[in-house]
Amino acid sequence: MKKIFLVSLFSLFLTGCFSGRSPNPSFYLLEQQSGKEISSKKISVLVEPIKLPALVDKPQIVLKEENSPEVTVSEFNRWGEPLSNMIRQTLIADLNTYLPNAFIKPDNYDTSGRFDYTLLIEVDRFIGEKKSFAAFDVWWTLRNANGKIIKREKSNFYSSMEESYSSYVEAQGYNIDELAQKIAHKLSTK
Repeated sequence: MKKIFLVSLFSLFLTGCFSGRSPNPSFYLLEQQSGKEISSKKISVLVEPIKLPALVDKPQIVLKEENSPEVTVSEFNRWGEPLSNMIRQTLIADLNTYLPNAFIKPDNYDTSGRFDYTLLIEVDRFIGEKKSFAAFDVWWTLRNANGKIIKREKSNFYSSMEESYSSYVEAQGYNIDELAQKIAHKLSTK
């Protein structure tokens, strides 16, 4: 009797494990936007690692519920790579579009040479509100080759989005592009 009970319990356990399969997660990447050249200046820019708030510095995509302080951390909608790296790569790609003759690289690139500028991005907010907007609030700092701050500014970007995760990712791509344009305009006047 005891053996039958244990076999039945084990069968029940296995059935529960395999019948309630979780859906496969979806992975998302931020994409470079297309834009027109802002300046043909030949400059070099080193882009430091992006600093993110702890709330979004994770593989899962985080969205805010509409008209509510509640946030959702989605187990089945994830970033395709670490978010800070992806924001930096997307920003660099957008900057290269607007400044095609510039040499713009991340700090993990061979930095034995000297760069004209160093760019630091500190993200205050990177979140979307379902059926409403995607927010990207950042402090960005440009330093010259001597380390002197030539520009430090807080910028806020908002793009409309639908309820879907893909809409949110697309909206944040537009926000990053807006930041790239602002930085490119500043670099073109230096």
